Amino acid sequence: MYKRPVVLVVDDEVVYTDVIRLVLEDYGVEVVMAHSVAQAIELIDSVRPDMFIVDIMMPDIDGLQFARRLRSNSAYADEPILIASAKAMAGDREAALAAGATDYLTKPFTAKQLRDILRIYFPLPTTAELRAPWRRNGHKPSAHGA
Repeated sequence: MYKRPVVLVVDDEVVYTDVIRLVLEDYGVEVVMAHSVAQAIELIDSVRPDMFIVDIMMPDIDGLQFARRLRSNSAYADEPILIASAKAMAGDREAALAAGATDYLTKPFTAKQLRDILRIYFPLPTTAELRAPWRRNGHKPSAHGA
């Protein structure tokens, strides 16, 4: 039986997280949002995410500190952490990877770029499957065309 992956998105930009949520839900991903690291820490054990998408620049604890904290917790030591940040200076990606991130995307990024990274970790529907009319209305046609 297929289990929908659960992704915890940790970013203080509400509009950004709303867009990411819509994109991820289109790919069949269950999304939980936290608008601060403190909120993410409160949610983490009840949510048990399969992946984290984390911004670096946060108002309380930065995303790199959060990544280090996740890596030091045996329950999350192996879960994918995608750092998604507007920081694009030399060394930012390397710093994220050194903190425990498994990948790095510079904002703004496309839905395709995000999907390509997610597919490394989870089976996701193809673009053709996403565009299938039955997927939009929830009714798959029968094999007999009825």
